[in-house]
Parts: sequence; structure tokens; C-alpha cells
Amino acid sequence: QNNHLHLFTINIGKNNTGLFLGYGNGSFQDGLMNSTGSSSSTSFVLFDLNKDHRLDAIIVNNDTGNINILHGYFQGFPIPIKFNIKSASWFIINHDLNHDKILDLIVTSDKNDIIICLGFGDGSFTRKVTYQTVYHPQHAAVGDFDNDDNVDIVVVNAQEAYIYIYFGKGDGTFPTIRTYSTYFYPYFVAVNDLNNDNQLDIVIVDHFYTDNQLYTVDIDHFYDDTTSVFLGYGNGSFAFPMIYLTGFGPRSMSISDLNNDDNLDIIVTIYFSNTINIFYGYGNGSFHEQIIYPVDDYYPYFVTTAHFNNDTFVDVVVTFYYSRSVCILLGFGNGSFEQKVTYEVDLYPLYVEIGDMNNDTYLDIIVACSDSTSIYILFGYGNGSFSDAQSYYTNMGSYAVTIGDFNHDQRLDIIVPNVKSNYIGILLQNNKGILRNHLTYASGGSSKLRSMLIEDINNDTYLDLITANYGTNDLTFLFGDENMNFQNEIKIKLNTNSHPSSITFGYFNSDRQLDIAVVLVDSNQIGMLLGNGNGSFILQDTFQNCSISPPLIVSANDFNDDGQSEIVVVYDQSDSIDMFSTFNRGTFVISHKYPLGVAPINVVVDYLNNDSYIDIIVVDLTSNDMRIFYGNGNGSFTGPSIYSTGNSPVCVAVGDFNSDYRLDLVVGDYDSTFYIFLANDNDSFSNSTAYSVDSPVQHLAVGDFNEDNRLDLVVITSSENIILFQGFGNGSFSLNEIKYQTGDDPEFIIVADFNNDSHLDFGVANFGSDNVGIYLGYGNGSFTKQVTYSVGFYPGSLAVADLNHDNRLDIVATTNLPGTVTVLLGYGNGSFSYPKLFSVGEIPKSVAIGDCNNDNYPDIIVANKYSNSISVLLGYGNGSFRTQIEYTNVLMPISIAVHDFNNDNQLDVVVASFEDVNLIIMFGHSNFVFEKQTTLLTDTNSQSRSFVINDFNNDHYMDIIVANSGTNNIGIFYGYGNLTFTNQITYSTGNNSHPYSVAAGHFNADKQLDLVTANFGSDTISIFLNNDNNSFSNQTTYSTGSSSSPYSVAVGYVNNDNKLDIVVINYNNNKIGIFLGHGDGTFDDIILFAMPYGSHPTSLALANFSLDGKLNIAVINNGTDSLSLYLQPC
Repeated sequence: QNNHLHLFTINIGKNNTGLFLGYGNGSFQDGLMNSTGSSSSTSFVLFDLNKDHRLDAIIVNNDTGNINILHGYFQGFPIPIKFNIKSASWFIINHDLNHDKILDLIVTSDKNDIIICLGFGDGSFTRKVTYQTVYHPQHAAVGDFDNDDNVDIVVVNAQEAYIYIYFGKGDGTFPTIRTYSTYFYPYFVAVNDLNNDNQLDIVIVDHFYTDNQLYTVDIDHFYDDTTSVFLGYGNGSFAFPMIYLTGFGPRSMSISDLNNDDNLDIIVTIYFSNTINIFYGYGNGSFHEQIIYPVDDYYPYFVTTAHFNNDTFVDVVVTFYYSRSVCILLGFGNGSFEQKVTYEVDLYPLYVEIGDMNNDTYLDIIVACSDSTSIYILFGYGNGSFSDAQSYYTNMGSYAVTIGDFNHDQRLDIIVPNVKSNYIGILLQNNKGILRNHLTYASGGSSKLRSMLIEDINNDTYLDLITANYGTNDLTFLFGDENMNFQNEIKIKLNTNSHPSSITFGYFNSDRQLDIAVVLVDSNQIGMLLGNGNGSFILQDTFQNCSISPPLIVSANDFNDDGQSEIVVVYDQSDSIDMFSTFNRGTFVISHKYPLGVAPINVVVDYLNNDSYIDIIVVDLTSNDMRIFYGNGNGSFTGPSIYSTGNSPVCVAVGDFNSDYRLDLVVGDYDSTFYIFLANDNDSFSNSTAYSVDSPVQHLAVGDFNEDNRLDLVVITSSENIILFQGFGNGSFSLNEIKYQTGDDPEFIIVADFNNDSHLDFGVANFGSDNVGIYLGYGNGSFTKQVTYSVGFYPGSLAVADLNHDNRLDIVATTNLPGTVTVLLGYGNGSFSYPKLFSVGEIPKSVAIGDCNNDNYPDIIVANKYSNSISVLLGYGNGSFRTQIEYTNVLMPISIAVHDFNNDNQLDVVVASFEDVNLIIMFGHSNFVFEKQTTLLTDTNSQSRSFVINDFNNDHYMDIIVANSGTNNIGIFYGYGNLTFTNQITYSTGNNSHPYSVAAGHFNADKQLDLVTANFGSDTISIFLNNDNNSFSNQTTYSTGSSSSPYSVAVGYVNNDNKLDIVVINYNNNKIGIFLGHGDGTFDDIILFAMPYGSHPTSLALANFSLDGKLNIAVINNGTDSLSLYLQPC
């Protein structure tokens, strides 16, 4: 359809048709060769069979005894050409601005100017000049306003009450500018001769509010907006505008004769009242008061007019902003219209152009949607109806679109502005195409490719490939570029002999970045890699109970609508399917070690120097000192600063003892003394003040027990006494009370308000009597008698927190035998429940509580001295805990504390290692794993090979359909939306069919998902149409060829006719097969494309790698251990 003659041939051999496109000068392009499945075609004829103004071919084949019909069709657009205009752009129109019969561009930009781009006639442009406007040039139109035969431009600015007119000289420049004030803020402009004086007039719609204010207005209390008419005098000047009230929120308008009275009328979309309003013209430039037409849809935005059904009456097109639709109103010629017909596009359709895009003499509709990276075309049938919208990729955020023949090939092209970058997109139409092999990726090194994924994983707009390599125990990431070369490659190594075989994408950690689940065959587990959106992934440690059978296939979806994906796994030689959810178990990794003295015994953390960075204090039993490590805020520490103590210090506590707003320290030692270190203002501490007690200090704690705003001390000693010291607020203390605890052997004390009376209490770990003693405070420095609660054997350390989210404090105690922690849940009145014991390591010496995995549930962290480990018990939030996670890389941990040391929102741990004599910092990290949730039973010997996940009964819950190769059927599990499912419902695929693959799609336009299976055993595909009552029709089969063994199947729009097609790969005859769909659930016979001999393809995926709107085919070849990519070229 470019008025050039072309050649079409039929041939003997594999590629039995050839098309040679002519240049019009006697030369031709290289032939586009294709196969219809015959190798001996004898005759053909060319004719427009389907009356679409395109030639079709009828071919007679001698060897197959059949006739092939090949239809010519519109081929769309290649990758958009980017043209840099040095500014983001709002709006665009085209016209010949310099009398060279070549279309030029006028672009409004976000820099508040208009840009003139002159065309070269080959689809390229030069950025000629810019002209300043004011605030937000929203829309523009062209016309000769001063009758000098040169094009002028009128621009409306959405945030200034003026229109700007730029008068052209006919050479692409516009040196003269004239402004006219408007009633309100103008939003849209159109040009026509409204009063039949042969002079162009201007019409605008304008808002009382600026565009920024418009959406904040109470629509029940608003000012009427207006439509303004400026009648032209023909000399570039205009009369004072005539104003017509429109209601609230006019968005666009069109000028046409809607009632066939030979007078132009104005039609306006009213955004907030969901109407279109018509002003019928009198032919003298004035108009009747508006007539309002409700449109029964939300937020009409753009309107234009055309003749769609050849009845000479004007028809109307309206877009609806939020309902992602376009409606057609066919006119009766008297100002009334037929019932609207609606066509779906994408979110926020903002602008429409009308033209014959496919040269079939029928008008088509081109739609720009602001929230889409595609342009949509509704192809007209000439009777007022249209095809479903077909998308063409632009990779631009476009508020408008303009069409024209920009390269003089007699085909309409498309240009779009871009609000997100400095480029506009130029889509030049092409009209040719077959399937061809673009590249083959040979993995090398006996990778044994097993499966692949296709997605833009680094957000560069180009599709990438990921392969699972069974032989080399790794994943390969091939990053696409604009030439689809996939030269940038990285590998992520998995565990030795893990043998990855199947991979899938999912959203596993709520960051909305794509993650990967991978089947690890030899370890019988599923691994996880978390993505960060830039193409890199973090391999998570795998902690799962191994399955009995090796996992075979994995897929993912969100089955309970919680925003996180679950995975579904089928197994080799198993009769069940498992579902796993994701869980952040957290992990800790040693990041820093700092040498200590001889025998560190106790570690605490606090903010000592008021720099907002946490610091660490350690006391050393043998070197008789206290060491302070000052934090840098990034997880590292300076120091230590060392202070001498008495003999054998055993514990340290922190508090402001002299009311100077600096934290001080108290250290207790075995020399029957505790020492007060008061802080100076230079990050140092004064010489200590000593206080004697009756025997060696076991432990001590700090609190204001008499509520005088002065900190007091409570000390437990080896003579089994609890001693209270009253603080004076100046750093000094006096003995207040001694409580005798003979036989209890108290070892540890902790201060908290256990009965919610706002008075401090304390709890004691009684090592000798295997209980925890609670002393409730009166707020005056005195306490009740001890009430004890049994725990495990030999409690030694305590921690306090609300473990079950009831706003009551609970207690965790380390209990040495048999290596447990005991949980006492508090009732909030100072009493506690029956103890719960949880296993940890051997001789737990220290305990802390914190949220290790950021699930908002408290977890327990324990230092196990004799098992050389740290135990983490993850909480359920109800006072119970998971089985411990044990870290065995710390020698004799004696004391721990927790805090986020490096400010990454992950809890970290500091450990005093008694044997290693180091202060060890363990950074916390997220570590997501899969946990089994549900098991679904298939039939005995089902040998499930593939499944598809989607909502098949339109109840908004995800369902699972599985291909059971052993029992020759498909099984359906309907989901309830809570990770539970119905029992399996089966449909036969035929005796010995052995379905290896299943896919889903809308085959017959009834809004119900249908199914197709690839039947390896019977050399067929089976179609199951959905009946809309939780059932499917019996299969309809299509042959894939003798001894073909179809292995994998996928669905997509291969020929861009908006009717879903089926693609299958045949293992034994090494071919790709395509079944073109009719849109009614039936398909053409297979079209075969040969692959290299011995390919033996096993995995298939469809994607638009070339960003040209055409589906490409990616195939993994088991026979050649390679990946092939087949493209539909331009």
C-alpha cells in the first residue's frame, strides 16, 4: 500500500513462500521467506479475500493436499524513535509550518514554552526554536488568523488567564506574539469559522480554578466555568469574547455541525458532572444556551467528532478518565445520538486522534493514556463499530498524540509527547513481517538449562532472561539492551549439587521488587533470591524440612490477598502439591570483633555521651576493669576507654545519678563493693566512689523506687540478701533496707512495673529455689514480701517485655537445666501464669528480648555458654515461640545485649565471649524462607508436570490447575482465598495423552479463562472452554504433527489481531508450532517453524523483547543445551 509493486513467489522446499518488497525503482528488498507446512506448492493467486483493502494469498499444495490462505494485515510500529527536545512535553500537534510540504511539530513543554521542530520528510526532525509562554501551556491549535497564508499558533495556559497567539512568517518562525485575556483559566482551544465570514474564530473552555486547585474544590459549592468565543476580524485581532456558562470542570471540546443545520455547534465534556454539553450555533457566532446530555459514566475527559459509519451524520467520541474507556455516540443528524458503545483502553485516556491507520479506508481511533507506556488504536470497520483496542508500545508517559505521514510513505505515523523525559517518541509505521531466529545463547560448561524467566529485572525498559542451570548449580542473568543482544551476563552461584531446575518470580518480602523462587532438586528444597529492582539479587539461606520427593516445578501467586506471594510446588514421583508462604526468619552475621581483657563477664548498651549513637560497656572479671566502646552510628566503635574497678567486677548498670543529664555507671564486684562512676562533660568518667555491702555482689539494678526523681539502687549479694540504697540525686547513696533471702540464692535482679500501678517493682532470679521472686513496690521505697513463681532449674538471667501484645509485662528467665528459657506471662496485676519452657543451648547465661525479624513480635535471644552458641527463638506474638535457631560461631558467650547498632532497621547483637576474650558484634539481616502451609492431593500416580494459577471462576480467589501426565488429565483446585482449596476436579485429556504443560487464556471472548494442554503422548493440544459454572467443556484437540511430542505450551497475540493464539514446542520433531485463534474458541491448523536438528526444546516463553508490539518466542533446547530467541521482524 505504498504504490510500489512487490513480488510474491511459491517455492519447492521448506520455505515455500517468498515476499520481495519493492522500492519503486526496480529494486527489491531481500525476500521474506516463510513456511505454510508444505514443501511442494504448485499454484497461487493474490486477491483481497476479506475486503480489508489488503492483498491475501491462496496457495495450492501438492504434497499436503490442502489449500492455504494467507491474509495480509496491518503490522503496526517498530521500536519508537526517541527525539530529544531538551524538555519534558505536555502536548503536540503537527502542521506544515514553512510551506515545504513536510509536516512539522509544535510541542508545549514543562518549561512553559512551545517548541518548533521542523521535519525533514523522512520521519526525523530538527529542534528549530522555542517561544516562551507562561504557566503550564496546556493545549494549542493552528490556523491563519491574519490571512497572510502563513500558519499561526494559539496556545492556552492552564494557570494564567490569557491566550497567546504566535503569528508565523511562513518559514517556521513566529516572531510576533499577541495575548488576549480570558474570563477564567483556559484549558482547551479549538479554531473554526463560527459566523460564516471566512475569518477564523477561537473557542476556549476555561476554569474558575487553576488546574492545581480544581481537585480540592467542594463540588457542591463551586463557580460555573465557561466556554468563551473570540470572533476573528481576519487581521490577527479578535472581538471581546462571548461567554457561555458550562458548569463545573469543562475539559475539552469539539466544533462540528451536530444537527445538520449548516451551522457549527460546540460540544464540551464536563468532567465533574459526567455530562457532555452542546451549544447549538446560530451561524452568526452566537450559540443557544447549553443542552446537557448525561453520559452514564465517570469523568468524561476528551471529545472529538468524525463520520464513522458513512451516513453523513456527525458522530462523537468521548474518553472517560477513570473507567479506562472510550465511547462512541453515533449521530442521527438532528443533535441526538444512539446509545453509546464503550471500548476499554487503559487508565486515564486523555487525548484522541482520528485517522485511517491501516489504509483500509475506514477511520480508526488513536488514544493516548497518561498512565500507560502504550498508544491504543481501535480499528474502524466503517459501520460505526470498532475492534477492541490494540496497544503499541511507546515507553513514554503521554498526555497527547498526533498522527500524520511524517516520512512520505503514504502511511500514517504516530508521535507522542513525554511528560517523564526530554524525548518525544516517533512511531513510523511498517507493513511486513515473518518469524525468524534472532539469536541462540549457548550456555557452555554443561549448564543443562532447565527453565527460564523473562522480565525487566533492572528497570531499564528492556526485557531480560534468567535461566536455571541444573549442571553448573547456578542461575544466569542475561540483560537485554536496545539491540536484544543480551551480552551483559552475570551468574549467581547456588549451593554445590543443589541442581536448580525450575524458577519463578514472586513478591516475597513486601518491597514490591521482583524476587525469585528456585527448585533445588538434590537438596529437596526451594531456595529464594530477593531482588532490589536494579538487576541484583540476594540469595537467602535455606532452612526447610526437606521434602520426601525431589521438587519438580514451582510457581507463585498471592492466594490470600496479603500482598505477598505464596509458592506452589509439584514433585517428581509424588501425588501431592504443596503450598508455601514466605517468612522472615532473620539471620545474624559477625561483622566486628574487638579485643577485651582476660575474662569479660557482663555487657550493657546505652547512650553515654549524648551523641545519639549507642555505646557499649563491658566489665572484665579478671582484669578488674570496665571498658567503654563509643559507637559511630554505623555499627563500628572506637575505644575502648578503660577504667579500673575493684577486684573481680561482675555487673554494670547505667543511670543519671547526679541529675546532670549525663549517664553515670555503677559496677558491682566480688570484693563486696559497688562503685559509682560519674560522667564528665568530655566523654570521660570521674574516679569512682565505693560503697561496701555485706558480701560479694551478685547483681544490681537501678530505679527511682521512692518517686523522688532521684535514682536508687538495688543490690543482691552472695549472702542471699537484697539491699536497697536510696539515692540523693547528687551521686551519693545511703543504705535503706536489707531483705534476707536465705536459701533462695538470688543471682539476677530486674526492675519494672509488673502490676501497672506506675510504681517500680523488681524481680529476682532465685538460682537455689528454681523460681522467680516478685517484689511489688509501693512507690515510697518499700516493697511487698516476695511472691515466687516456679521456672525451670537454676534460673540465672532475666529479661522483661510484653510478649503477647496484651499490654502486660512478661518475664523470660534462663534456666540451666536442661538448657531452656522459661516464659512467665503476666496478668498485669503483679502475678504470672504457669511457666512455659522452650529449649535452647547448654547452660544459657544471658537473655535479651527484641524483634529479630521485623514482624512486630518480640523474640528471645540467648547466650549459651557451654554449647558455644547464640539461640534465637522467634515469637508468634502470643507468648509462644518457634524452635530455636542456633548460631554456633561464638566461643563461650557469657553476656549479650541487643540494639540496632548500624541504623539499618535491623536488630543487632553484641556478645561478650568469655573464652575468645572478644566483644563480638553480630549484624542482623532479613532472611526470608518458605514455610509449608497446605498440601493438595492429586490422584495416585498422577505425575504432575505443570500447573497454571489464575482465577478461573471469577470469585476473585486464585485457583490452581495442574497437568497430571500419569493419569492423563488436568486437575482443578478452586481456591477459597485463605490458602485452602476444594478437592481436585479432573478432566480427561485422552488415553495415553500424557499432558506435559498447561496454559490459560481467553479463547472465546466470554471473559472466562479457558485452558490448553500440550499432550506429549498423543501429539495433540487440548482446548477446554470454561462454562462459567465452575466447569469446563470436554476437550477439543488439534494435531501438532506425527511424532511431534509437544512439550510446552503458551498463549499470546502472535499476529496482533486481538484474538488469542497458541504457541507450542515439539520435542521430537524440533519445531515451533503456532495455532492462530479465531476469537471464538477455535483455531487454525498448526503453522510449523523448524528449529535446528537435535534441539529437543523443553521450555517456552513469549515476550516482546524488541519493544515493537510483536510477541517473540524464547525456547530452551535440551538437546543442544542452549536458549534460542525467535523474533517477528519489522
